[in-house]
Amino acid sequence: MLAARFKGSIEKITLPVGRVLVRIGLSPDFLTLLGLAWSLLAGALAAAERYRPAGLALLVAGLMDLLDGPVARASAGATRAGAFLDSVCDRVGEGAVLAGLGWSLREDPWGLGGALAALVFGYLVSYTKARAESLGMRVPGGLAERAERTLVLMMGLLLSRPRPFLWFLALLSSFTALQRGVAGVRSGGR
Repeated sequence: MLAARFKGSIEKITLPVGRVLVRIGLSPDFLTLLGLAWSLLAGALAAAERYRPAGLALLVAGLMDLLDGPVARASAGATRAGAFLDSVCDRVGEGAVLAGLGWSLREDPWGLGGALAALVFGYLVSYTKARAESLGMRVPGGLAERAERTLVLMMGLLLSRPRPFLWFLALLSSFTALQRGVAGVRSGGR
């Protein structure tokens, strides 16, 4: 939702940066994998209850994710394989951070429950869109796409208050999955 609303403004910044990154030899796949590495680091830091550093690592991962697309467009290197790699790395990175939070909150039933709910519903958001598209259906982005989910998670980490943010994330994600599911059913594959 946010990404779609500000797409033009964001591209005015990221496309020139993408061109510079292409000139210095960076590929979109490299940025995707670098973003995954930062997400894995964020997950490890979250597991160790180092929430603020985890939030900063997630911020860097988000910047890599923001730039891999513009680098692909600037280098004319956008491929289906690259898009697939990006999607898979996004899921792995998001899962790593939520798993790390789950581990750190394992003795807190509400905290662990929030991490698990956020993980399940976050994956359901991605699954509903991927499944609908595989059936030829178009579904809208919904309330909480990946950018919004990452921002909520980052805020919880940076404020060292992950538990309420995890439940908020689970709520947003479940609503978004429901939005996409309803849109898919209504489209009926048209």
